[in-house]
Amino acid sequence: MKQLAMAMSPVSILADDFEDALRKSHLRAIEFSQGKVTSEEAVELELTKAAANKARSLHEAGLLQVPSIHLPFCPENPWSVTSLDEAERASSVQMIRRYLECMEGLDFHYITIHCGIECTSNDPAFRKSLRQQMKRTCLDLLPFLEKIQASLNLELLPRLCIGNHEDELLEIASDLPTQYINLNLDINHFMNRAAEVPNVIRKCASRIRAFHLSDYDSVDECHWQFGHGVLDWSAILDAINELPDNVLLIDETSALLPPAYRKISGNNTPTPLAVRFHSAEADFVRFLCAHEWDALVAKVFPN
Repeated sequence: MKQLAMAMSPVSILADDFEDALRKSHLRAIEFSQGKVTSEEAVELELTKAAANKARSLHEAGLLQVPSIHLPFCPENPWSVTSLDEAERASSVQMIRRYLECMEGLDFHYITIHCGIECTSNDPAFRKSLRQQMKRTCLDLLPFLEKIQASLNLELLPRLCIGNHEDELLEIASDLPTQYINLNLDINHFMNRAAEVPNVIRKCASRIRAFHLSDYDSVDECHWQFGHGVLDWSAILDAINELPDNVLLIDETSALLPPAYRKISGNNTPTPLAVRFHSAEADFVRFLCAHEWDALVAKVFPN
């Protein structure tokens, strides 16, 4: 059985209703997911430390598992892991180490990372130079990854981001130790390649350690609940079932009510965390029973 988790931000972890929602949920594992940050790292790190302390307390109490940490991402220093400016890139490596040191005691074994910026250019030579910088960042982090015994998982990203195709990720990871440098496939980032997801999973099988799971429209990322888009969940389940059980499945869906609807309705409060936990549980049941779901749909709506 694969381990199941859901993405959770520091703000959500610090929310008053987080512990109560966690206690009532069947799902007790999260990816600590910082999300996009500004370059004002001090403010972000204070938030990070407070959320990490709360998560650590819940982990020590046996209520919470944190198998994965999603590093912050930002196109500017201090998170510019593919910067052609070596001083900026070196600074980003140190920031990553400082960030992960805040997570001590959470017993995570995976780390998700974005391979740098969303490019303004699709020039092959320019993209290659950024991939080479990402490989240098991985090499610089290797001693730290060995020390904490964690795998750095390069995430498949959308649009013109570095790592927007599995071949780019495999190129970066090539010749790097499989114990410490691997992949996280976000199946919501495949753009117009939705039908290719199962084959890409098989292609990258030896390096996949985690997935970000959500549905989308085969145009651009949507982070919809499972089954609300175009993905073939039965075929994806079959491909994932061929992988080892140490693969982590992370529900990375957006809030149930889109911001525009909340604004129209006059309800600007966040989705209650109990609802988010329940939604993630429903997503995983829908996914892990995908074949049964297809059979039921065929029975209820016969041709």
